[in-house]
Amino acid sequence: MLLGLQIGFNARNAVIAADLAQRGIPSIENVLEGPFGYFGMIEAEGDLSRVLGDIGKVWRITEVAHKPFPSGRATHGMLDGFMQLKAEHGFTAAEVESAEARVPPLTHHLVGRPVTDDMAANYARLCGAYVAACALLRGELGLDDFGESRAATRRGWHSAGGSR
Repeated sequence: MLLGLQIGFNARNAVIAADLAQRGIPSIENVLEGPFGYFGMIEAEGDLSRVLGDIGKVWRITEVAHKPFPSGRATHGMLDGFMQLKAEHGFTAAEVESAEARVPPLTHHLVGRPVTDDMAANYARLCGAYVAACALLRGELGLDDFGESRAATRRGWHSAGGSR
């Protein structure tokens, strides 16, 4: 689950690094351009002058999207739609006979997987039927929907026709 916190950890570490530098604490040298630096190890074809020229002018964080659900990104449109319908019309999950999300072919390829008895958390995160049902049942989708506490529930969905 820590992968979802990656941007937050990176931002925290950047603030700490800036605070340390401001207080005169030295850092390692050549972190970008040295033989074991970022450009030497990760992006050999990168242009250091472009990066240095952008500092203080280009804020890449504005290019990052918020991920509101702990499921695969391809499920988010349908989740937004189902939760908006539920909020606008005030129906309960018990009143829903069936639900359909019309999505582009690529999205269907990614999240149109069937509910199975042995659905692991990583599989469930990209199972459109599972995440939509969770959202309709509780009006939200949380980390608990993929944890061990819901594993037994996920196992029971297939044999129950996905109607729990």
